[in-house]
Amino acid sequence: MIRIKTIGTVVVRVGRTRVSRGSPMLFALALFLGVTAGQTFARSELLELFWPDAKDSDRRHSLRQLLYQLRAFGLRGPLDSEELLIERALVSCDLFDVLDAQWPARADDSAVRAAAEILPGYTPAKAVRFREWIDQLRAQGAAQFRRAVLRRMSAARADGRWTEVHDWAQLCLTADPLNEEAQAEDEAPGQTDEFPRIQGDVKKIGRGGE
Repeated sequence: MIRIKTIGTVVVRVGRTRVSRGSPMLFALALFLGVTAGQTFARSELLELFWPDAKDSDRRHSLRQLLYQLRAFGLRGPLDSEELLIERALVSCDLFDVLDAQWPARADDSAVRAAAEILPGYTPAKAVRFREWIDQLRAQGAAQFRRAVLRRMSAARADGRWTEVHDWAQLCLTADPLNEEAQAEDEAPGQTDEFPRIQGDVKKIGRGGE
């Protein structure tokens, strides 16, 4: 079983063992295989992802050694074949929920707030292609976070909950400083949740206090 946390912290466990970031390539491989669980990868794809410039014999040896360590920790799957597949059922990862198309609508507010940081503080292994994959993963998570926040900001605006509108706008800007919709709300003249009630009171006065 692989257990991965990417929201608010970065933790990878294989079996009962927490994989240390002090072993950057082992950590990177475990993270990649866990997050992409359910997908099949040729061994050659992993070699190009992690060791694009190494001699083929050297990088194949490195991959074998890492897979051997992960198997010793308890990772299951066809790790000796030319194609690697980790079953999705063998992986628990908080990012699976975030990347689901329905997550922006169904997530509760606390889950949305927590998703402002994906893989915080994680500096990937030096392999350029793996770093690009991490960047893409963060970008996908950030896009889902923006959709969820803007959805809640719009709902709060429709209900006249101006404090919440401002709070969601501020949160969006922490992850996406150039987001125009959040900027517009953040820079809008101050309104409070009392504003709609006050408007109603004024209308009553104008009708003679009905």
